[in-house]
Amino acid sequence: MAIEAGRRVFGGRYEARRSIGSGGMAEVFLAYDQLLDRDVAVKALDDQLARDPHFIERFRREARTAARLSHPNIVALHDYGSTDDSYFIVMEYIEGRTVGEIIADDGPLNPVRVAEIASDVAAALERAHGAGLVHRDVTSSNVMISTNGETKVTDFGIARVMDEHDQQTTAGGNTVLGTAAYISPEQAQGQDVDERTDIYSLGIVMFEMLTGRPPFMADNPLALASQHVLNDPPRPSSLNDAVPEELDAIVLRALAKRSDARFASAAEMREELGRFVSGKKVRSTLVLKEPFSPIFQARAGRARRSFNPMPVAMALLFGLLALVGVWLVVDNLRTEDGPTVPELEGRFLGDAQSRLSDLNVDVQVQRSFSDEPSDIVLSQRPEPGVDVSPGDTVFLEVSKGPEPSMTDRINERIDNALDNTREDIGDMWDGVDDFLFP
Repeated sequence: MAIEAGRRVFGGRYEARRSIGSGGMAEVFLAYDQLLDRDVAVKALDDQLARDPHFIERFRREARTAARLSHPNIVALHDYGSTDDSYFIVMEYIEGRTVGEIIADDGPLNPVRVAEIASDVAAALERAHGAGLVHRDVTSSNVMISTNGETKVTDFGIARVMDEHDQQTTAGGNTVLGTAAYISPEQAQGQDVDERTDIYSLGIVMFEMLTGRPPFMADNPLALASQHVLNDPPRPSSLNDAVPEELDAIVLRALAKRSDARFASAAEMREELGRFVSGKKVRSTLVLKEPFSPIFQARAGRARRSFNPMPVAMALLFGLLALVGVWLVVDNLRTEDGPTVPELEGRFLGDAQSRLSDLNVDVQVQRSFSDEPSDIVLSQRPEPGVDVSPGDTVFLEVSKGPEPSMTDRINERIDNALDNTREDIGDMWDGVDDFLFP
């Protein structure tokens, strides 16, 4: 945008002093409000985009969205207008740095400070969700920390009313919007989103604050989107041993592939973070899989890294010997109590049914899609170790495997989104990545 800072006045009132940021759609200026004698931030739509009705409407939508929200952790909107064939939004000026800038300058943050910032962001999202809005682009660049330590969430530019359909859709239904490193699996697949999409993105921001990097990295947005859908994130503590297990559990719960396995609301996540900050026991727990199970083998195959199989074979052998030893000890100490439900999660269905056959119990199986291989037991009820009697029922949730052609559907949706966007902005194809992934 060809604006010379200090020489342009927006709306006859806001004097631009210097540029403080820019993106694919707009440039942000530190400006002086001549009427109220205060500094403000002015976000001005790019001059070329200001001739495109679609971008003008998107810009207006951001102003309307921000105007509906009033919260200490959300950047306040002051004004909206147009001047010289351009459009601008006037916002509260926050003197400070983005979380992304803090990480780049200082590295990973203190775990307690991470929980405090994430709790503030969750409070802001709770307010937005209460107004029926999903942010859809929660990133470390959209979270500001002021010089006095206050947390502010900004850039509701692609926020949408829940259940409202975007007019700019792909052939499959929805446009893929959001920043590639932070989009949820449902966003990557062009599916409908709700408040749990923002919870996933906040989990990514937490991971980044704890480790200095996002959980998934790739050379292009398509590869990143695929990882969000197909790959499991590592524990933050595997990259930073200062991260406590409680934060591992909170982050991995927020990053669950299935939205119904995440926190049900931003309020629930904020309360959990509050428990951690205050030193209380958190309710989130890590789900540990057996290292020798078929699940481990399938995930290891997805890791795509070369390794020497001998250490793995030795580890499996020693693990097996250790388990045999434990079994012998437990068998010697076993009392005359009745039989108990064995550990079945991570085993193939046939193996699980075989283990249950000696107990003379009924087995009910429910199948669902998951990232795990087909016929793997995902969960069980009752829990392992619970006493059972002949005739009791044991319920097993069993994997149907990934949904068919998932990667193909991702590719198709993103290709369609790119094609539609290319038609919308014509000769501005060089800027399409900034539009899709601001």
